Amino acid sequence: MRSLEDAKAHADKLSKILKELGYEITRGHALEVVARFSDFKDWNTLSANLNKRPKLLPLPDGWIMSGTNISFFEYGLVSDQQHAGVLPMMIRKKNDTPMLGDGFATFMQSCEIGEYRGKRVRFKGELRAENCDGAVTIWLRADGNVRGQHVAFANMETRTENGPLRGTTDWQGREIVLDIPETAESLHYGYYLRGEGAGYGCNFVLDIAEDDAVLTDGQPKPLKKPFNLKFWS
Repeated sequence: MRSLEDAKAHADKLSKILKELGYEITRGHALEVVARFSDFKDWNTLSANLNKRPKLLPLPDGWIMSGTNISFFEYGLVSDQQHAGVLPMMIRKKNDTPMLGDGFATFMQSCEIGEYRGKRVRFKGELRAENCDGAVTIWLRADGNVRGQHVAFANMETRTENGPLRGTTDWQGREIVLDIPETAESLHYGYYLRGEGAGYGCNFVLDIAEDDAVLTDGQPKPLKKPFNLKFWS
């Protein structure tokens, strides 16, 4: 249940189904039933919970927001919450703004390649999801010297384990380990929310990984020569 509109829609659907079965209840009673099924004491309690909005502070220095259709999202540091001693970042889809397509918003930072060129690099952080129907995930990308040239990239979306967060979760750690090519000129990293709901993130770390650190995901290595062009396996 992401919004009052969702809750009211569930109540209207419940009333319609019961009427088709020969039972009629008032909309008020339907709203109370929806509240009880959502584990709230009553409709007033559910309504107050869905109306709560944390107070958001401006973005911290050095960080920006990007993505597709970011006007459909609200974001900032959450002033009235802490995790592990720090204020978390929050990205949330605005409940009152319908969004066409699979938009996303990302909290991100970019830096010159510097000491990371040709190294095995780890980016990690802690994430939490709230009523998310898409994905909350970290990402890491290395760009070349041509605009739009990505020489390494990972966002965990293809993982079957320890991948993006969905639904409602507690805080969970995630990390990406990538080999950064010598041709890289800049690094870009952060976390994003794709779809509805909210995603929280904090305690991010970017560092050079151990030589034997396991690569987590990223661009597949090229084959030595063409293979299986007729799909024979």
